[in-house]
Amino acid sequence: MVSFINFVEPAIKKMQGVEQFVPHKAVAIASEPLRSRQGRTEFSRGFYEFSEESGS
Repeated sequence: MVSFINFVEPAIKKMQGVEQFVPHKAVAIASEPLRSRQGRTEFSRGFYEFSEESGS
């Protein structure tokens, strides 16, 4: 899924004539520690939960 969002979606938008495509990005805080190899960018699957009580 990450490859699609990073490479395919912008290409499709460009073919559709969208000139200024800006993908939706959100900052998140992990509920548990995440590990990754030093010097590498790694992506992990996550779930977003919206709480009407806290507004986030």
